[in-house]
Order: sequence, then C-alpha cells, then structure tokens
Amino acid sequence: MAIRENYNQDQTVITYEQTGRSTNTNELGMREMQARVYEKRNEQKQLMKDDICVELAGYLMDDYHYSRDEAIDVLYTSETFERLQDDATGLYYQSSGYVYSFLQSELNKAKVA
Repeated sequence: MAIRENYNQDQTVITYEQTGRSTNTNELGMREMQARVYEKRNEQKQLMKDDICVELAGYLMDDYHYSRDEAIDVLYTSETFERLQDDATGLYYQSSGYVYSFLQSELNKAKVA
C-alpha cells in the first residue's frame, strides 16, 4: 500500500492509495474480511461438532460395548448425527451428554421396532 504525504505549513495530509480490494465481493456478496471471518466461524462449528462426535462414540463404546468402528458406524448412520451436522438445529452448541440422550432414545426406539 503506497502512502503519499503532503506537507503544508499548518497541517499534514495523508492520502492512501485506493486499490478497490475492500469493495470487491465474492459469490456470497461478502467482502474479503467478511469471507475470512465466515470461514473461521465455520471451522469453529466443525471443530465443535467433531468433539461431540468423539465423545458420543466413546459413550456408545462404554454403554453398548461397541468396538470403535461399530460405534462410529452407528453414530454416522443415525438421525442424531444428521441433526448435529445441521447448523440450523444449533445442536452443536449443546453438551455431548445432552446430544447423547437423543442418540440413546433413537437407539432404544430402534430396538423396540
């Protein structure tokens, strides 16, 4: 970024070169800084979801004596997992124990049917 300085006797005027980068938008209509923040937010959400999934798989292994692969398979094929991945539900903001209660209900209903 080039800076031009004009000195007068009484004041200093600084003019910044205009590149236009801050006004360019992506396909979602976001400027560069907004897009970077949006991307980071999505990364944080995915990390939260991943952490919950790790804990859910652990609960399944403890409570149902599944192997690691079985627990992951049960989790990834569940409706609870689909809901967890859906940002609109906000389920990723909840505790793993709370989410696990939904998974347990789902598994118990499957056993009855």
